[in-house]
Amino acid sequence: MYISLQEQELCRQLRELPRRHNYRFEPAANRELREILFRSLAGRDDFLSLFFPNGPPTEAEQLWSLRDAQGAVEGA
Repeated sequence: MYISLQEQELCRQLRELPRRHNYRFEPAANRELREILFRSLAGRDDFLSLFFPNGPPTEAEQLWSLRDAQGAVEGA
């Protein structure tokens, strides 16, 4: 079975994430997990604008959230 380089990188990132955050799922780990997943879905950084029209989150406190990035309104 062949696994692409992108799939290998995703597996490596997901495998190492818990150790990098001392096995605690805190806000920084949540943010990094979301970033890893969105970057994997996009495939290339130039495609991130399809998810995040104003650019991906840059602040450490900002969550990688489609709802926030695309202006979704609860109950709409």
